[in-house]
Amino acid sequence: QDERPYLLVITQTDDIYLGQLEYRDSPMYHIALHDVKTILVEYVKVAVNIEGQKEIQAIGKDMTRNALMAAGKGPHRHHLLSGSLFGDGIPLLKDIPTFPLNTDGIDIAGVDVVVRHCNVENFDGALCVKPLTQKSVHGPCSRNQYWYNNSIQWGVGASIGSVGPDPDVNCISDIIFENIHFTNALKT
Repeated sequence: QDERPYLLVITQTDDIYLGQLEYRDSPMYHIALHDVKTILVEYVKVAVNIEGQKEIQAIGKDMTRNALMAAGKGPHRHHLLSGSLFGDGIPLLKDIPTFPLNTDGIDIAGVDVVVRHCNVENFDGALCVKPLTQKSVHGPCSRNQYWYNNSIQWGVGASIGSVGPDPDVNCISDIIFENIHFTNALKT
């Protein structure tokens, strides 16, 4: 399980205004609003410094390698040489275009949402609508969301519902993306 912290998390809350703020270099999601209602997000900037994230990753790898070696469970030398830390065939991250992963810009699961005039520069999901479920306080669906006049640099786009199935039924409805400007998009 990934235990990197988010910069801002707000859950089960009504009447939120986020405006004229800048969020930089979160280890994971920058803004995560879950199970919220009546939200206005405007003039927010999210930026990820890929070189800074690579430095954080290198420190984390060193800490993991040292802890494993101290416990006598470290990776074998030939695995390090082959570029796979644990010998599992998963390569070490180098210059992967979508690195750093899970540094989403603005993720919202909620009702009656407006996101406008925001600028997200990252290498993962930039503007993300997440679902609510039958168990959500404001559920059962993320709905009535209007995302407009926003800019995305690099990121993998604006997404709706990029999550797996849930036994409590993930639901999203009545979402509008309008006038989203992409520059050097990795995906849209």
